[in-house]
Amino acid sequence: MQENKPIYKDGLFITGIILISISAFIFYLPEILPQQERQNFFSFFFINYAIAVFYLIVLWGRGVAKLKWRFMLQSITWYIPAIILLLISAYALNREINVFQVSVDWLNALLVIQCTNLLLFSIYDKLPKWFRMVMFFILGAGLVLFCYLAVYVAPLYAIGLVAFIFLGISGHAFVPLLFVISILILFRKFSRNQRNIILPFVAGIILPFITGIYFAIQWNNITNIIDKEYTQSLINENDLPAWVRISQRLPKNSVTEKVLKAGMIYTIHENDGNFFWSPPNRSFDEQKKHDPLVVFASLFNYNSELNETEKIKILESVYDSRHQAQERLWSGENLRTRQVISNVRLWPEYRMAYTEKILSIENTGIHNWWNNTEEALYTFHLPEGAVVTSLSLWINGKEEKGYLTSKQKADTAYQTIVGVENRDPSVVHWQEGNTVTVRVFPCTREENRRFKIGITSPLQVIDNDLVYNNIYFDGPIMNDAKETRLINSGNEILHDISFSTEKTPDGNYEFEGGYNAEWEIKIPLKPLAYASFAFGGKNYEIQEYKQQLIPADINKIYLDLNAAWNEDEVQEILASAKGKPIYAWLGKWFEVNKENYTELLKDFEKLQFSMFPLYEIKDRANSLLITKGTTTSPNLNDVSESNFHKGITKLAIDTSPLKTFCLGDDPLSPYMKTLKEFRMIQAENGEIKDLKNIIEKNIFPKNQEDNSHLQIKPAQIIITETAQKDKTVTKAPDHFFRLFAYNQIMKNAGAESIHKNFTDTNLVALAQKAYVVSPVSSLIVLETQADYERFGIEESKNSLGNASMKSSGAVPEPHEWALIGLVLITLTGFLYGKKLRQIWIP
Repeated sequence: MQENKPIYKDGLFITGIILISISAFIFYLPEILPQQERQNFFSFFFINYAIAVFYLIVLWGRGVAKLKWRFMLQSITWYIPAIILLLISAYALNREINVFQVSVDWLNALLVIQCTNLLLFSIYDKLPKWFRMVMFFILGAGLVLFCYLAVYVAPLYAIGLVAFIFLGISGHAFVPLLFVISILILFRKFSRNQRNIILPFVAGIILPFITGIYFAIQWNNITNIIDKEYTQSLINENDLPAWVRISQRLPKNSVTEKVLKAGMIYTIHENDGNFFWSPPNRSFDEQKKHDPLVVFASLFNYNSELNETEKIKILESVYDSRHQAQERLWSGENLRTRQVISNVRLWPEYRMAYTEKILSIENTGIHNWWNNTEEALYTFHLPEGAVVTSLSLWINGKEEKGYLTSKQKADTAYQTIVGVENRDPSVVHWQEGNTVTVRVFPCTREENRRFKIGITSPLQVIDNDLVYNNIYFDGPIMNDAKETRLINSGNEILHDISFSTEKTPDGNYEFEGGYNAEWEIKIPLKPLAYASFAFGGKNYEIQEYKQQLIPADINKIYLDLNAAWNEDEVQEILASAKGKPIYAWLGKWFEVNKENYTELLKDFEKLQFSMFPLYEIKDRANSLLITKGTTTSPNLNDVSESNFHKGITKLAIDTSPLKTFCLGDDPLSPYMKTLKEFRMIQAENGEIKDLKNIIEKNIFPKNQEDNSHLQIKPAQIIITETAQKDKTVTKAPDHFFRLFAYNQIMKNAGAESIHKNFTDTNLVALAQKAYVVSPVSSLIVLETQADYERFGIEESKNSLGNASMKSSGAVPEPHEWALIGLVLITLTGFLYGKKLRQIWIP
């Protein structure tokens, strides 16, 4: 080892650079090859560890041991590859012996920058002056970072020192301390002759503290808002829970999200004897993270008044975290979605589609006896008006179809079998906001689990096109999943598909590639074809929905104000109202007029969403509610124990829906969507000019629904139920009846149906006939027939059964099945009678 030779030309240093590249590649290999099993992580660590030890031994053998600390002080750059290799090894070990949670992206990037910066000191003399200043700025920031990491692992120093004698791997606890020492030595070495590097180095030290203090102040501001609004909710009587008021007024940003997830997702400081950190708990299904800014902010801020349940409610409502907050019986952290098959049947002539999604689930966890079994949970996002109509689970290599039963029976069976007996079930439950949840158990390492879900959906009319949007889902990791798409459009030739396809011999469109949730198909809009479907003595037909404006006696106008509104819109409504009273709700009624609307909007513009109390409107028949969509809001089920929910459920089911105008093209909030599905509001979309026309002329679109006519607004069709007069029907898909039955259930169930204990035998019976998942019904697959019998779940006799890609035409009635059987027996006797007599009669 020649100290006068440029270090970047030395073979040992170049070897160190090469080993760093190899070690980094091995470290990321499990991410590059996700099919690698979890138990192999320790094998990867030992390779990283062996590389680091090998380089240290070689370094030692080249004379470092003789010079000891004197050599380190003189030529610290020789050690840099070694400590970087140790850092990679330490993080590889962290995957199995968890000290840090998974680092956030900015921390990973900063560690890479710091290591690269340290290596650049080998060519320091070759770099321009301005770049050297940048290097020392980065070095100063690195000193703070590694000081933080060194303090974070300080509780491990004592045990690490003792265990190091027996297990060398415990020495990884001292790696951040080695970086701190190395940075200080580098600075000492260069600052003797270059005083101009001191300023950028100090600036680099100061910047992390400024960033941390700024973040902590933001954190404190969020905490103060939470506590202030929590106090106000206790002082002022409110039908909604305190967390709703808080979530309305919290700014929606990353800091707020981290405050809410602190302790659940993010590691925080706790004054509970854990010296410096408290690892997150397991109540929220999201990868646990380590963010130094969160730890720093929690060090100087107290916990808010919100408990964990309330935090989760806010995350569900505002940050689209409903899937992560779902209750689980078993973990699913090692599951991956391996394959997705999307099989789609389009009926452009009826503006309907049927989709089957077949998903394969892989368990990549460690093979051991205590955590080999996991539960898969999926949330499917359905188009407006869509309904789940089939479910299958593969058991012992055979597809087993689901039974349609009441929500309570399905839930009891699943909870008992999964929570106690650990055997095969799958269940799909209806959820608010056009979603359903599918659970599959058990998912083990021995085999991939496969299930199929079928969804009947209307095609959406947009301008002059029919649009089919892919039904996407949340669930186990799907980054490297393979997908096959098969589109059957009947005789319709598809020209506008958002992905490349190949035509199959039978005329279908096929795609194979990586999974992508965002795709659609557009078909030119054509007139409806006449068809009907017969079942249960009824005919089901479709006809075009055409808006009909009729006189409406609008005496009062109610504004559902929130941050989405602007002054111009309110001003236009005031001008059109011409003296009609206009009201807004903010804990109590406020009359809106030209004198006060500007001041009122200042209060409402703080609301991220609104929860309009429908039950507070007394004269619903002569009132108009004007709303403006927000992407977030709680669902009715989120406030199920509140006075607000009691008020909503008390509204009579058989009263006319409240006339509601949604301003603009934005969709309704999740809360308003639920009210629309339950037919508690008659929602019509339009622009401000359409609204002014309604107010000024006292008109409103006619509600064309009754017990035998149901509107499917996205497809602009009406499904009509009539008595079956004869047996001659055209062959239409059975989805006519499925969609009619689902919407009939939603119309009659009401908001009370979201309660777990709600039941209505008539609605369950209708759901069983049509085989549709709804607030009162679920589909479940159990392992054996004995399981169904034990929980009182019977296969429906007079029903459509599980939908399939061949579902079409009239379904024979029970007496028709008997007639068919009699005809078959007669034909068999006629055709084969002579041969049978020769066999039976010698």
